[in-house]
Amino acid sequence: MTTATSQAFTIAASDLTFLLEGCPRCFVLKVKHGVRQPSMPLPTIFTILAGLQKDYYSGLRTEQISPELPPGIVVFGEKSVRSKPIPIPESSVTFTLIGRFDIVLRLDDGTYAVIDFKTGRPHPEKSDIYERQLLAYAYALEHPAEDAMGVQRVSHIGLLYFVPQAVRVDPPSRQTVNGDLKWVPLEKDYGRLYSTLSKAARLLTGPLPASNSDCEWCRYGDLYADRLVNAPGVRPVRIVPPRCPRCGGEMQLRRGSYGPFWGCINYPACTGTRPRT
Repeated sequence: MTTATSQAFTIAASDLTFLLEGCPRCFVLKVKHGVRQPSMPLPTIFTILAGLQKDYYSGLRTEQISPELPPGIVVFGEKSVRSKPIPIPESSVTFTLIGRFDIVLRLDDGTYAVIDFKTGRPHPEKSDIYERQLLAYAYALEHPAEDAMGVQRVSHIGLLYFVPQAVRVDPPSRQTVNGDLKWVPLEKDYGRLYSTLSKAARLLTGPLPASNSDCEWCRYGDLYADRLVNAPGVRPVRIVPPRCPRCGGEMQLRRGSYGPFWGCINYPACTGTRPRT
């Protein structure tokens, strides 16, 4: 049961990785205040490659993909998940986890595996960070919100790396890239997820963290704010964003083909919009 002082946040699984780890200030600004870092889209080639993999793997047995994978079949590709609210012990905070996984396997023992695609060589030092995202997907699947996608039990999580090694040209005008697939299993330990969420709760209920000198967006923001404050005749205006009609999260001004509009900060996991008024 929530109380009058409870604080509910909707948080994207991906924000538990490099945003939380890289800059606590930017994490709080996004999750609590709806102020996002400027968009940094993935290079198109990685998006295309991941999409091709998802389409090709659909319905395949894992033995047809990599013998390292646990035995099963690919049953879901690129689906959105949303968890029930998660109360954080010794805190007034509850979190709802949202996200969009790459693929899910139904294993031969009746359990499921959640897999994320990566391109390049595995980086063991990054595994702990990627693990947070996969744990969030697994938790949301096992504890889905009403009308959200769910499964009975997730027994495996991990990363499937494509490691490009060679290029071949097949006339006429066709090039292929060959490489190995490397399976990197990760530990499904919700204790680590709860620890990450507890850290996030402390940040969100405390004072706004100081600017991070290692964060380029903090450095830019500090420089801009200093110039704005010292500019003669300038009065800052604060625009209060509306709430998303679909997930209840904060919204951000975006620009589309027909002009500016309000879009959910949790896009692409949530596609809620409102007209700009």
